[in-house]
Amino acid sequence: MVNVGIEKIDFYGGACQIEVSEIFRQRELNIDRYANLLMNKKSVGLPFEDAVTNGVNAAMGIIGRMTSDEISKIKMVITASESGVDFGKSLSTFIYEFLPLEADVRLFDIKQACYGLTAAFKLAATHICCYPDEKVLIIGTDIARSSKEAGYGEPSQGCGSIAMLISSKPDIFRLDIGAYGNHSMSLYDSFRPDSLIEIGDPDLSLMAYLDCVEGSFVSYTQKVKDVDIEKTFDHFIFHVPFGGLVKGAHRRLVTLGRDMKRNEIESDFKKRVEPSLKFNSQVGNIYCSAVYLALCGLLDSVDIMNEKRVGVFSYGSGSSSEFYSGVITPLSAKKVKELDIQKRLDRRHKLEFDEYEYLLKENRKTIFGADSFVNSYDKEKDYMKRAAEGRKMLCLRKITDYRREYEWI
Repeated sequence: MVNVGIEKIDFYGGACQIEVSEIFRQRELNIDRYANLLMNKKSVGLPFEDAVTNGVNAAMGIIGRMTSDEISKIKMVITASESGVDFGKSLSTFIYEFLPLEADVRLFDIKQACYGLTAAFKLAATHICCYPDEKVLIIGTDIARSSKEAGYGEPSQGCGSIAMLISSKPDIFRLDIGAYGNHSMSLYDSFRPDSLIEIGDPDLSLMAYLDCVEGSFVSYTQKVKDVDIEKTFDHFIFHVPFGGLVKGAHRRLVTLGRDMKRNEIESDFKKRVEPSLKFNSQVGNIYCSAVYLALCGLLDSVDIMNEKRVGVFSYGSGSSSEFYSGVITPLSAKKVKELDIQKRLDRRHKLEFDEYEYLLKENRKTIFGADSFVNSYDKEKDYMKRAAEGRKMLCLRKITDYRREYEWI
């Protein structure tokens, strides 16, 4: 059987951040609910950033570490997003323009809320099983529509992108082929009926997430023999809308069919889950990429001396979910630690609240459907340059008659 999984991974987490506690204070939200987020910062996009620029800026971190011969083996680019910029033209075709790829490549998108990048991963893995000498580039890229009107959703809404190279050389994460379970239903728990609005039923969304954790894991156990929640998995990673929900999902999962004391649940969470929240707690909810940022957090935080099995839960509102598993190794940790993601996050510009409010307003100028725009944000460009620390970054230059033009800075 062909080994398949994630060969390379990279992350773009934006050029600006704001303290989550400051949003609570300025919006006069109940501070007692702050601790449950398990978040201290979130990334904030700039007016000249969109799903295209974020996707390219993550993908170039991978492409830049590849030889021309390796790049020529990429035969498919799949972008997962709910932040597209056109009904017909895929984000993958926009992104392709700025990557040194050949013409004999498939380009298309996948959309299913925050589950999208996992769907892309599984489709890419299937392709590699059939064509093990090829590689597939998959990208998750989303921008939340943060606003005061989002209420308690606003503090957790971030932006960012994850790119992954899927191949038969799974240095980062080796997929357990055939080990998965799904659980889906049709709900209006969270949805985006137009480019300015995100509508959600928080209670329904939380319950759907927890029901899907249980349902997808039960489905997994029906396909995989002798699963023991305590012994089979060394670690778990979850889709991360916010850390408190992950904590609830872990509790739901580990107590299925058995009694555990509160201190035992807490101890298990700290050992098997909490390390994965390292970066998500500083970036916020980045939608379909969130679970794979959690993978990066785990690999950056934990000393791995031998192979470890990880249980993965991916969820997308609407809804579709999957529980699957794979193996990480000392090499996995080494390669992710070399990315020095924490250093990148530390370079982000810290926004004052008035700057944050200004960016929320300006960011609406480049949403889906915008027909004109000119990038005249010199101060904000400097934020990006400082965060990039010498890396070439893509930004939106202008929009003319709906056509988007980009430039490197």
